[in-house]
Amino acid sequence: MAKNKFFSSKRFKYGSVAVAFTVLFVAAVILLNVVLSSLDAKYGFGVDLTDQQVYGISDLSRQLLADQTKPVSIKFMVPLDQLESGSYYPVVVCAENYAREFENVTVEYYDIITNPQNVNYFVERGYAVNQSDVIIQCGDEFKIYSLSSFMPVAQSTGKVFAFRGEMYFTSAILTVTKDEKSEVTFTTNHSESLSPYLEEIFEFCGYKINRVDLTTESISPNTGILVIYDPKNDFQSSADGVSEIEKLSDYLMSNRSAMVFIGPFSPALPHLDEFLDEWGISVARDLVIQDSEKYLPQYNEQNLICDYSPYGDNKDVEALTSSVSSSQTICRSASPITLSAPKKTSTNVFSVLKSSDFSYTTEGEERVRGPFDVMALATRTVMENDGNSGNFERKAHLLVTSTTEFATFCSDNSYANRSLMFNAIKLMNEDQSITGITMKRFDDTSLNIEAGQVRQITAVLVCVIPGIIILAGVVVWIKRKNL
Repeated sequence: MAKNKFFSSKRFKYGSVAVAFTVLFVAAVILLNVVLSSLDAKYGFGVDLTDQQVYGISDLSRQLLADQTKPVSIKFMVPLDQLESGSYYPVVVCAENYAREFENVTVEYYDIITNPQNVNYFVERGYAVNQSDVIIQCGDEFKIYSLSSFMPVAQSTGKVFAFRGEMYFTSAILTVTKDEKSEVTFTTNHSESLSPYLEEIFEFCGYKINRVDLTTESISPNTGILVIYDPKNDFQSSADGVSEIEKLSDYLMSNRSAMVFIGPFSPALPHLDEFLDEWGISVARDLVIQDSEKYLPQYNEQNLICDYSPYGDNKDVEALTSSVSSSQTICRSASPITLSAPKKTSTNVFSVLKSSDFSYTTEGEERVRGPFDVMALATRTVMENDGNSGNFERKAHLLVTSTTEFATFCSDNSYANRSLMFNAIKLMNEDQSITGITMKRFDDTSLNIEAGQVRQITAVLVCVIPGIIILAGVVVWIKRKNL
């Protein structure tokens, strides 16, 4: 009887309604979540709430990829359900955004542990593919990145601080869909230094890297850019038999481009120096530029924070410097460059980077004040006929930097060195696939301040503010004493 009375009570009725309502509400939420997840997977209803839209696609990428029609596949080496629960899921989100944005892009997921034959194509070509790789492929062309490279970790904190999704995917798609791959050639046999940071930039831009010994080989006709990086021995002239200098000259006179990196600690290279002088550029030796104000405060005064030279109406220098990031451009251990009238016809030379007004060099006991040129661009322009009664410009560029450590600061976009190199490569080869898209930081709250500013801030914090507080205390004490 009591049991029947309980079931017929208001307490039971209200409780049952509340329970039923709760169950229905939870079921509705679960159903709605399933429906929206399905719609998001198909139509991309998700919203990137990060400040910099780090997982999204910028208008620049849309512009660069607008005319791409070749089928491109982004391949993950593990199933989707494993990626969804892992720390690299943002890479999947970004890849799926590309698939939704561009009709020619698809995303595929493999389980290479269960089905290792899925990577036979790449293994047969000498590539060791593992589960942590992402492959962007178009026909026989492909790029392989590790998932970890998309999310760089700061050495100081051990935490992920940025995302390279758009940076890698846009560049890779442009690279694998190109009909012809550009080539960059590094000279050898002069005890040149290797520059992994510079080579990484060229590889990222889709360049095939070659090396040439000019004493026995010729420069490949497919070379768009020749690089001379920190040579310790001179280049041979015609008096030595095989003329490397003549090969360099013929190369540039064929309207192709070169980069030269030498600095204050490079030995005297009479033949190479004479070659550069013909283009209006001379690099001093044994003179190291220092700066008392504009240098990285965590380093010494040889780590110069450089200024961009005024470019006026020079479109080439403007292309190099006008669109670089607002970050600082660093030249470590640089020497002065002297510009003169080029001996080559139809050639002009311009300064690109300068040290600041606070810079100086020391010659014996004498201190010589700057600013000094530390990067220069010589451009030779000729007019050619296209055979249809039309004329067009052909250009050869020679970029000279008076430090062998410029590329050290190209490892990421913390400094503007990387952007400047992107612009140089794009200018020299007129290559639109050089996007200049850099990684997106999650919280770019770093302060780029100069040593002079550090001293000013320190003076304010240590002297001015405490002085004001002490003065105010004295005034209050005097007033109270006179009451």
